[in-house]
Amino acid sequence: MFGLTIMQEAALAMVCLRQDELPVDLTDAGLTKQLLTLRDQDMLAMQSDWGGELAFVQKLLAAGAEHYDRVRSARRHFIVISDEADELLDLLYGEAKSQKKAGQVISLTYREKRDEDYRELSRAGLIKVSWADNMPYCVDLTDDGWSYAEGGFLDKEDGVSIIVNPIFNNNVSNSSSSSALSSAKSMTLGSTVQQILDLEIDPEIKGRIEAAVKELEQATKDGDKVGFLDKLEKIAGIAKNSAELIRVIGPFIASTASRLFA
Repeated sequence: MFGLTIMQEAALAMVCLRQDELPVDLTDAGLTKQLLTLRDQDMLAMQSDWGGELAFVQKLLAAGAEHYDRVRSARRHFIVISDEADELLDLLYGEAKSQKKAGQVISLTYREKRDEDYRELSRAGLIKVSWADNMPYCVDLTDDGWSYAEGGFLDKEDGVSIIVNPIFNNNVSNSSSSSALSSAKSMTLGSTVQQILDLEIDPEIKGRIEAAVKELEQATKDGDKVGFLDKLEKIAGIAKNSAELIRVIGPFIASTASRLFA
């Protein structure tokens, strides 16, 4: 996705999930070729031997982290799964794709200590699993699994559309929402944050929503439509039970959305 093959995505995910372990030897993962490509694209720093067989990954670079976050954000708008399950699906896809291309019957390698990830992918409808002795002995990707891995669910970014006034699950009246939207043009990040700070709500929620609206503003400045939708979903989750918060942040959401999607 977004310029990388699925196996390169799998290699990048493997590094991102192991940031706390870096530097780390990933030679046994069988993804040295993909890791070298990521190194050449300035997504990570690593050392290898002359034959290009060893993979000693030293550091995840900013471009790699940004690409990984972009892909995960886009995929979460299709189906939400954990980062670990996402990594496993990429690996399963790569193996299934190569077997399919060779005209072979798809028979995917069992990866030990990943049973919970298999179960999560199965519950999400991304793989079909036959279990024996509590182990996944027969695994295949579903149509949604193929689409998830290949990005077939994505619309062109220019065609992304959103509802400017998000729907929250509470009793806020339509008149309140309309009033908020009417003042959207005058709302700035600074004025919104000040109104949030003035609210008499749980300090933890106040801190979370303040951080979230700042992230929304940054996504708007970066022109990141997929990231914007991800941050909007995050804000909705925090504010869904607070009429006060919705009243304050509604105009700001409308303002940022009108700038980004105009």
